[in-house]
Amino acid sequence: MAVGLLRSALRGWLFPKWSTHSKTRRHLQNEAYKVSFDTYKLVQVLESSGFPRKQAQVLSDILVGVTHESMRNGIDSLASKNDFATLRSELQILEKADFQVLKSDLQLLEMKLQTSVAHIHTEMERIENRVIKWVIGATGTVCALVMGFLRLGIGGGGGGSSNTPPPPSPPPPVAMENQPSEK
Repeated sequence: MAVGLLRSALRGWLFPKWSTHSKTRRHLQNEAYKVSFDTYKLVQVLESSGFPRKQAQVLSDILVGVTHESMRNGIDSLASKNDFATLRSELQILEKADFQVLKSDLQLLEMKLQTSVAHIHTEMERIENRVIKWVIGATGTVCALVMGFLRLGIGGGGGGSSNTPPPPSPPPPVAMENQPSEK
């Protein structure tokens, strides 16, 4: 009688009725009780080891209960479709947030690049203006030097005042009438 009370107490402790909120979980929990376990063979092994029959049966019931509890805990830790749907939506939210961060970073880099390109164009225009001014100045200087050399070398001064008198012109030929002609 005491063993029967112990057995019923252990069954209540090992096999509590739990509420299920999902049809899938209920099916999986029912499947947990279908684990094949040969309790009769276990009782025979325990009896052959020296356990009395009642004690071997109680140990067998305890082992079955622990096995079922372990299976139930394993099933409770399994993810359901709702868990996967929640995870999927959280991942989508995180992915969108990451995408927004990347998009803002890309826009910031694009603005920096545009600013750098504008600065380079401004600097190139400034340098181009300086080169044009230098080329015009150098060309004017070279032209002035060439014209100066041409005036000095070819034109003899170009009508400017000269300190040296012009060379004398040759005397005009004189006709000799009184002189005898040589024949």
